[in-house]
Amino acid sequence: QTVDIVQNDPIVLQVESGDVDCYDNKNGWAKVQVTGGSGQFNYSWELIGGGVISTSAQVSNLDAGNYRVTVSEKNNPNCKVVSDVIRISQPQAPLSITYHVQDVKIHGEATGGIALTPQGGTPSVMGEYNYQWLDGPGGFTAAETSSAIISNRLAGTYWVRVSDTH
Repeated sequence: QTVDIVQNDPIVLQVESGDVDCYDNKNGWAKVQVTGGSGQFNYSWELIGGGVISTSAQVSNLDAGNYRVTVSEKNNPNCKVVSDVIRISQPQAPLSITYHVQDVKIHGEATGGIALTPQGGTPSVMGEYNYQWLDGPGGFTAAETSSAIISNRLAGTYWVRVSDTH
């Protein structure tokens, strides 16, 4: 009598992940695709140092942190593979803005200005932020509406929206 012993291919993990988009959000994600093995697996995602957080192939609503996934055969739990560390990042700090105001020199003249300096958040690849001047005395030219600096301005209250890539 002949006995065939079948050995499955080794379990191989392919992990994809997405970072948290804004400081202190909880919208990171990760998923694992598995090849090899028997085709039936158990999943165990853990926040390193924080315990198991999920038992599915994909996790979402993640905080920034270090994670890993362990994948094991359903019929042979001792046959398992542990992923490398999966780092979910976030911006280093929330978006904040400092500003410098140049006061009007003589009442009624348009000699004032405002310069904005954003920090934190997620600037573009070129390190840029988006500016939208919303309201202020005298209105704005097309170039001014998207600039970090406005000049030759009348005294008054100005409103601006500054955003990052998210």
